[in-house]
Amino acid sequence: VFNTQSIDLIAEKSNTSVRFVKQVIMEHDVLRADRRWYQILAQFDRPQPKSFEDRSFMAEYDRPFSETENEMRDEMVEKEALKRGDRRLRLTWTW
Repeated sequence: VFNTQSIDLIAEKSNTSVRFVKQVIMEHDVLRADRRWYQILAQFDRPQPKSFEDRSFMAEYDRPFSETENEMRDEMVEKEALKRGDRRLRLTWTW
């Protein structure tokens, strides 16, 4: 959502580093995915996590990835494919 110039401007106006701004944006995206997950759990009358430990455990098998997590995973897969010299490997998700 944010381009490089807007991230730079946010960092400048808030007197923080660009790295910190990117971290805040990533954490916001993860929390947005958590809220979406909680809505899905409520919609299907499934139990919601009671503690952070429960959330961590349940998220391993039940929580959908956020946009940032999907981008990070795709970058890691492409980087590993380039290390192996396999440029054909590209994962595409249908959902």
